[in-house]
Amino acid sequence: MFHLMDWFRQADASKEEIVSLGLHAPDGRSAQTIPKLGNNPAAAVEEPEGVIGARAAQKVALDEIGRRAKELLSVGKFPGTYFYVVDPCRGHIMALPGHPKIQKPVVLFSSALSARDYLRGRQGTWGVAGFNLRYLPLHAKRWSAAGIDGLSVLQCKNPTEHNIIPLKNGQMTNEVLAQAWAFSWAIRCFRGELFIRQFFAKKQENAVAKNLATLKLLRDRVDYCNPYVHWLIALMIGMQGDEEERLTATERLKEFGPEFAEKDTRSGNDVEPKKWMDAIAMAHVGLLASFGMLPQQQVDPTAEGKNGEQTGPSEAQL
Repeated sequence: MFHLMDWFRQADASKEEIVSLGLHAPDGRSAQTIPKLGNNPAAAVEEPEGVIGARAAQKVALDEIGRRAKELLSVGKFPGTYFYVVDPCRGHIMALPGHPKIQKPVVLFSSALSARDYLRGRQGTWGVAGFNLRYLPLHAKRWSAAGIDGLSVLQCKNPTEHNIIPLKNGQMTNEVLAQAWAFSWAIRCFRGELFIRQFFAKKQENAVAKNLATLKLLRDRVDYCNPYVHWLIALMIGMQGDEEERLTATERLKEFGPEFAEKDTRSGNDVEPKKWMDAIAMAHVGLLASFGMLPQQQVDPTAEGKNGEQTGPSEAQL
């Protein structure tokens, strides 16, 4: 579990830039070095090509995530709306499992789609509520009165790390929430790059199945609100011939609005090969662009789609 505020209190011990994070693509001879961040037991489950817990690797990863978070904070652009999960019938607010010092932290999302996905498969009358950032003090007081003593900003429903910060005396400032969001987004970018590099590196036997597994982990553990991840998942499921699952994945893709509702997700056996290859190529480029992995390209993490999802560049920009 990250101690967000402790990291931001640290002095800048070194001004040197990190030039290598071991983010090279894995090959068949050696496993990918994936730093294990935090002490959440889930961090050891289904990671890309193995997990190492070496302290040096953890420190490099944490320092790089912190550097990226500081860059976001220096730009000063943050989401203006946040979402959380409530049960309107019982008046309950969904919270994460407790921490020794923070017993009941509320889960916040900067995307309505992520919040709705968090509810997928859950029992009860849970729904999604949202608030504008200028009403944060009011909501903080209400949460505190309901027993909430912290908050965590998530980008997906099942992350390997939870960033929990305290809600003291019913008070929360925009600056503290901005720090929590920036750190969460920096984790998303750092870990996403690792998954994407692994995805493009898989050329060996059973590559389709392994690539599909990597994409699903990217969706569920890093960033649910990336339409290109959903598009590639649907295309690769089509390659495996699972029509029912392909249709399910296609329905999820439609959540991202008309730009993606008409995307072709059929396999190469059911559509003209050139059209299928064009779709694969466009989805690949979109995935790279949405994580800022194209040369001389930056992504505005606060840009929102029509359905409240955070998006990368549009096709026109590609």
